[in-house]
Amino acid sequence: MEKAVIGLDIGTSSIKAVLFNKEKRIISLKKIKFNLIDNNSRLDMLFDKVKNILIELKNDNPNIEINAIGISTIFPSLIPVDINGNALTSLLGWNNNLAHSIITEFKRNNKEVLELCYKTGCPIHESYSIWKMLWLKKNNPIIFNKTYKFISLSEYIIYKLTGKFIVSYPIASTTGLFNIHNFDWDHSILGMIGISSEQLSSCKDIFHSEKIKDEIAIEIGLNNQLKIIIGAGDGMLCHVGCGGTKKSMMSSTLGTSGALRFLSDKKTNNPLIWCHPLFDNKFICGVAINAGGITTNWFINNFTKKNEKELLEELGDMEINSDIDGPIFLPFLNGERGPNYNQNMNASMVGLKSSDDEVSIYRSIIEGIFFNLYQGYEKIVEENGKPLQIIASGGYTKSDYKLQMQADIFNEKIIVPEIVESTAVGTAIIALKSIEELSNISEVNPKIKKVFYPNKERHNKFKVRYEIFKKFYEKSSGKIN
Repeated sequence: MEKAVIGLDIGTSSIKAVLFNKEKRIISLKKIKFNLIDNNSRLDMLFDKVKNILIELKNDNPNIEINAIGISTIFPSLIPVDINGNALTSLLGWNNNLAHSIITEFKRNNKEVLELCYKTGCPIHESYSIWKMLWLKKNNPIIFNKTYKFISLSEYIIYKLTGKFIVSYPIASTTGLFNIHNFDWDHSILGMIGISSEQLSSCKDIFHSEKIKDEIAIEIGLNNQLKIIIGAGDGMLCHVGCGGTKKSMMSSTLGTSGALRFLSDKKTNNPLIWCHPLFDNKFICGVAINAGGITTNWFINNFTKKNEKELLEELGDMEINSDIDGPIFLPFLNGERGPNYNQNMNASMVGLKSSDDEVSIYRSIIEGIFFNLYQGYEKIVEENGKPLQIIASGGYTKSDYKLQMQADIFNEKIIVPEIVESTAVGTAIIALKSIEELSNISEVNPKIKKVFYPNKERHNKFKVRYEIFKKFYEKSSGKIN
């Protein structure tokens, strides 16, 4: 009987599970749409969906022996739970902005801002759990005081599957409570919040495994000795799945939001670049932005009757060397994460004319997203040097128009691997390594599907527009600082 593992990827808008063998081949792939935002983060419904997708994958492949399931989820996230692991609130995800006032007050009253970034590898931003916990303490003390443990979505899924509160170092590192220098919860930070380490999960490395609960194994139809591999965050394992573990590789993801990542042997001291332990004394570092599919969807849902495919087709029909013009868009509809983590930033558009239609405005929105991502790229290059390659992943890899625009703006070639679900595959790779069916993660070398090369003429035009974008950005930032 052929042996395989499952890579389980719980994202913002869908749940994916890939059946993956030791020859690094996808046997089967399942996907269920489930939007954590639209469903108000219904955790009970979410876990039912997780079980359903695993049951479907198992039933469709009755002759495959499944030895392990690796876990990947969105991050950062926070779920206060009781002693039985029942959620006391809905999921407080990366896009939750409740803690804005808490951060403003902290920055005003504390000189230890940079020290906190240095300790934790987390920029000061409300996406991290530390600020949500302080918000809960101030605004909902009943829930805060009732909480048995403060956990992430990753820990919630692991607890449901194994009955144990365990967190991987990478996920722990995205809370803002974990010291990346001594690989443990930072007691001075816990003291500032007013909690103890007993209210947090036990920290383990990314390859740590626990046996699946008997009743869950029976319900899904799995071997009750199957191992649950605790894994990491979705973006981190996307970097693994797309082949980003080799030296000087950068992964670029654009889905609901966007990010650029690189693997490093050393910690970064730049407070604007996040830095989290991944495996084998290596750190996953990068810059994330709030803009992405959430931004284009806002425009499509509110201002046009056309869907994205139709808009992209119209853009693609335009002359490739036509003038690059139209309004300049700052894509901060949900505030700013990277590059400067200013949650007061708002979206705005300058240079709008009566001649601009829905297609030209949509083009400007895509451009604004890539300009924002390029701001992060500049920060990373300043810190780490230029990458040898940029590997693309996420929903935008389905659009040649977007990939070519990124190549032209970045003035770098953009590589698209054949692997479609990089995060689920990366999660499966970690599972294979955990059960000793893979000796070296760097062996993973996905085939190249497409390469997009920068066009010098278009790059020079985008360069002019980027300078306008930066001036507009600086003025908008200055108004609110």
